[in-house]
Amino acid sequence: MIAIEIIAAVTTLLCVILLRYKNFWGWPVSIIAAICYGILFFELELRGQFTIQIVFIIQSILGWISWKKDTSANKINKARNLFVFEAMLLITVFFLFIWTRTESMWFGKEELFLSDLIRSLDYYATTLALFATFLLIYKFKSSWIIWAITDVVLITLFGLQELWWSMGLYVILLGIAIKTAIDWRKEYKEYNHLRI
Repeated sequence: MIAIEIIAAVTTLLCVILLRYKNFWGWPVSIIAAICYGILFFELELRGQFTIQIVFIIQSILGWISWKKDTSANKINKARNLFVFEAMLLITVFFLFIWTRTESMWFGKEELFLSDLIRSLDYYATTLALFATFLLIYKFKSSWIIWAITDVVLITLFGLQELWWSMGLYVILLGIAIKTAIDWRKEYKEYNHLRI
């Protein structure tokens, strides 16, 4: 299983780097990464993460088609904004979700807490990743903010599952997401300033 995790981690990193620079080849690489992670998560019985790999394959096909059609010289013009309020809403929903999904801790069943927490993180990361990928297909610059939040959740989940390669990967991806969010925002402002 470690070999498949390494392949999944490397192809995911390559995919994110390509997408960061708005290179449509990131999408086919994403398909390979999703297949590898799908195999890994199926073996680990992480249902949410397994299911999302299937959706990622579909989204990657849509992203590939959408980005390949986009032949404009300055593609950042589609990198629309998401209000800080919406990002804060996602964080609030996360804490409410974790609170309600880990009811075993609150009712004296500490032995079930870890499995409840893992399951909760799994489903929450799935929801966030779907949302972030959808935004990325249409080049919303806010997709990188959502990916940063998702990366934090996945770092925690992979640490609890002792998937060290994947945990290390998502630490790197968190840095890339933050840097890309800043760069796309700056590029978006510059592009819109030139158009005025």
